[in-house]
Amino acid sequence: MTDQTFNYTPDDICEKIINYLELDETKSYCEPFSGNHNIFKLLPENKEYYEIQEDKNFFECSKQYDVIITNPPYRDYETDKQNILIKCLDKCFEIATEKCVFLLSIKLLNSITPVRLHKFKEKGWVITDVCVINIPKWYGRYYLLTFEKDAVSVVNYIK
Repeated sequence: MTDQTFNYTPDDICEKIINYLELDETKSYCEPFSGNHNIFKLLPENKEYYEIQEDKNFFECSKQYDVIITNPPYRDYETDKQNILIKCLDKCFEIATEKCVFLLSIKLLNSITPVRLHKFKEKGWVITDVCVINIPKWYGRYYLLTFEKDAVSVVNYIK
């Protein structure tokens, strides 16, 4: 395992995200890459988290949840592989039944290619909302992408 530097989502940003999303109390929620639980602690009561640092590995999860909300990791600290976003998204789409919300940097957003959007669409997942968030602590813009199952996409692409 490599030296680890974790960038936990700031509390104020988590609060803004949760307020923006207007969560449904009747749904089940999962925060698969919970870090210091800043998002998880704000979710409605029917919730669960995973955190590799606590030996709760989301990639071993087989349970399903209505909604997943997360700031996915950039690096797999076990293998030191960088940009594991697509691996994270694929697992979230396997586990979620209705909606997945991801906080992404521009570097990670660039991984969402037309070919990948098409593959996600073939599995029933499309982007239904894009919200730009300024996170001064992290020096820039971040993107809150909402994917929904069997919905109408707000994003077009040419592959």
